[in-house]
Formats: sequence, C-alpha cells, structure tokens
Amino acid sequence: SSSDKAQRAYQFINEYKDLFQINDAHQEFQFAKQTKDNLGMQHVTLQQVYQGVPVYASKLIFHFRPNGDIASINGTYLPNLSNKISDVRLSKSDAVNIAKNNVQQQLGLTEESINKLNIHEASSELIYYNHGLFSKQNEETYLTWRISVYSDKIALNKLFYIDAHNGTIINQLNNLFEAQSRETYVFADCLDYVGTLTYNETGLVSTYDEQAETVHEYAGIIY
Repeated sequence: SSSDKAQRAYQFINEYKDLFQINDAHQEFQFAKQTKDNLGMQHVTLQQVYQGVPVYASKLIFHFRPNGDIASINGTYLPNLSNKISDVRLSKSDAVNIAKNNVQQQLGLTEESINKLNIHEASSELIYYNHGLFSKQNEETYLTWRISVYSDKIALNKLFYIDAHNGTIINQLNNLFEAQSRETYVFADCLDYVGTLTYNETGLVSTYDEQAETVHEYAGIIY
C-alpha cells in the first residue's frame, strides 16, 4: 500500500539521517504522491518541508521494485535546513501589491491601466525558496510568498518570490503557459531514433522517468 511504501521511505531516511544530514524524516518530509508504472515498480515522492512550510523544488523519490525492495532514490533537497527566518512579517496582500507594483513599473502602466487590464493575483503560497537548487551554487534560503500575477486581457502571467520577512523580490519568472498537445519521449541511447512516448497531455503513459516528467512540465512554460 502507499502507506507501507511511504513508511519504508521514512525509515530509510531516518536510518541514514547522518548521511542525509537531517534530524527527523517525519518532521522534514511530507508524503506527496505514489505512482505505479507498467513494469510494476512503485514510486513514492516525499516533499521537503521546514516547520510545516514546503521547500520549493525539494523532494526525494523512492523507487520500489515489485517485490517491495528499494531499487533507487533520487531527487533534490536542502540538508541541514535549520535556524532559518520563520516569522512572516509581510502579509499575503502586501506581497501581492509588491508584485503588481513591480509589473506596473516594468510595463510603464498607470493605476487606471492596471485596473482595466484586470491584473490580479492568480495564486499564492508560502514556501521556502533557494535558487541554489537551480544554479548549483551555495545560495541563501528564504521564506517567501510565491505570487502569480495574471491578466486575461494581455499576455501576462508572472511568478514572484517575495521575501516574507522584508518584502524584497528574490526572483521573478515569466510563467506563460503556451505549449499544447505535448508529447515527451525517452530515448534509450544515441542509436534510439524513435524513443518511447512517456508523457502526453493526459499524463504518464509509460515507465516513470523523473527527468522526462520535469521536461514535460516545463515544456508548457515559455520564458
């Protein structure tokens, strides 16, 4: 069952917690999902959290053989995540206003134009964010508001990471979704010119592959 596999994953992390550089798997990871591929392997994803707040793009994926043994583990997470600023001094509404004001300045819009274009919050979430997970550099971890600002009048969907302590914009991305009818293939080697269809718009259609999943997700984002 999903509960059994998740517990196996937690037990494994706690058994090797010095290697993982964490204190308690149950406190630092939450069960996210479990999938099964056409080879009978099951894949359990654990989302990293700190004091109950998700850590962006930080997860461990356990791959179980049909007999229940752990075949492999992969993913990315932040070790030794402690003593981080955890008090939220910036309200969500203030973070949204910071994002909207930034868009207004970038586009040179008046307050009236902002209202006419119906630029508004599309989504918001409190998360820990560390750009080092992407840059592969040693960077600071911030408690941030992840704010998406959207307009259905113009091509605008921007994603902001705003420091929940002091309101500084840590990062911002263009979040326009454009790609349709995506098909993502996995190639066995350099001689495989056809590949195996792994994901389409309905989701996983073949053997689970984390890199293919990531590529498929980001194929829908045009920067």
